[in-house]
Amino acid sequence: MINEVELPTGWAQVELNDICHIEMGQSPSSQFYNNNNEGYPLVGGASDFGSQTPESKKHTTDYKKLSSEGDILICIRATIGDLNWSDKTYCLGRGVAGLKAFQNIVPKYIWYSLINAMPYFNANTTGTTFPQVSSITLKKTPLLLPPLNEQNRIVDKIETLFSEVDAGIANLTLAKRQLEQYRQSLLKHAFEGKLTAKWREDYAEKHGKPLPSADELLKQIQAARQNYYDQQMADWEQAVEAWEEEDKEGKKPRKPNALKKLESIADLNEINLPKLPSSWLWERLGLMTLSVEYGTSTKSEKQGLVPVLRMGNMQNGIIDWDDLVFTSDTDEIEKYALKKGDVLFNRTNSPELVGKTSIILSDTKAIFAGYLIRVNQLDSIVYSKYLNYFLGSHIAKQYGNFVKTDGVNQSNINGQKLMNYPFPYCSLDEQVLIVAELDKKIGTADKFKEEIESTIKKLVNLKTSILHKAFQGKLVPQDPNDPPASELLAQIKAEREAKALAEKQAKQDKATSKSKEKIKSAKTSKKSKKDEQITLPL
Repeated sequence: MINEVELPTGWAQVELNDICHIEMGQSPSSQFYNNNNEGYPLVGGASDFGSQTPESKKHTTDYKKLSSEGDILICIRATIGDLNWSDKTYCLGRGVAGLKAFQNIVPKYIWYSLINAMPYFNANTTGTTFPQVSSITLKKTPLLLPPLNEQNRIVDKIETLFSEVDAGIANLTLAKRQLEQYRQSLLKHAFEGKLTAKWREDYAEKHGKPLPSADELLKQIQAARQNYYDQQMADWEQAVEAWEEEDKEGKKPRKPNALKKLESIADLNEINLPKLPSSWLWERLGLMTLSVEYGTSTKSEKQGLVPVLRMGNMQNGIIDWDDLVFTSDTDEIEKYALKKGDVLFNRTNSPELVGKTSIILSDTKAIFAGYLIRVNQLDSIVYSKYLNYFLGSHIAKQYGNFVKTDGVNQSNINGQKLMNYPFPYCSLDEQVLIVAELDKKIGTADKFKEEIESTIKKLVNLKTSILHKAFQGKLVPQDPNDPPASELLAQIKAEREAKALAEKQAKQDKATSKSKEKIKSAKTSKKSKKDEQITLPL
């Protein structure tokens, strides 16, 4: 129950099981799933929930647990506490429970009470891979119940206030969306060369020579890549010699990976690439690196020497240094050590977030986890911020959507596919100029976006505050003429007892009927056998 509180007049402390019937879901056999609308639509969890009512993706003819129109559906596995209304009959899978309000209990009051009860659910989940709320935990959800009339007043007031708050959130969300459209418009202009068109026009006059053509730039990039590889090989050979001179003490230096052959950009047909200036060219992203690199697969710890960056730390193109895990493994730290300018690519995430990137902007020591890829771009070919901006552009996302592999609730883009991303190469000088322009323009937009997100968060918290006041009896006035909640509970109890007694009597009547039928059948069988004996021939 709820800790000792001073109850408003006419209120009562209850558990969820006191005010509604709870139907725990049970997953049907997958062999009975169909897309022919046979049986009932299946609601298995949050993935089948819509904004208000379910958006079921399949039907089943193997239905054991069903909801009725008007029931509340609550997610009790993986995504805990999400709510939907049952607008028709659904088959309930194991990740969902159906709640049917008892007479004189307002269903919407239960709905808002459950939202307010989220801290209780979060504190009482079981399981690690998929957290879940047990039947007992759900039934014992502690709530406060006001008189019936006050339930309706509370619901009306909550919905009036929520409507005003939601309108504010909707307007801010629209403004945030417009800022994102502005950002993508800037990126589009940047990576089509339109942001620096005037700079290119003035280049020849200022420098006394034109920019390299696309063919010349390609040769420069290929030479830079080959030279870097040759230097890596030379360094490795020297390291091996030193290792051999020291009687091969310790591990043998690792040989650099051979240059990987890339697919021709002419073979790219997943998306249409926009036309570029004559001094630019589309080529594969892999041309800027010897090889991309996956992060550590070793399990991290809550404490340690250095942080292990995960996909949750990649936010808005940079690193969020909150919610960190750590490692103290010195071999791992040496192998996966990050440096300023490294660009990380999220290879596994939800379909919406797979392929997001972030850049390391500080000298903070850290390594990176296995769901991330380090591009290892060559500074002589590409500016790290230019690369990071491009991978956050619409055209990069569009290509990623074509090549990603989709699984259950997550998608993957492996290192080879990343190497084959199309990339708009231009001179380093122009890359630096583009980044300077984007930093200035997008930086201003991002500040507005942060302010909007902060205000939206405050409005969401305001809704939480409204619910807290509502369920403390402080949102609407009490009416001393309202029949107290205790009378509702007594009525519910009497009705449940009467129903249970009727069900028990019906069960006994059925058993008695079966017993009489069995006796009658036995007598008939005995008489039949006796008649057979009498009529046997002599």
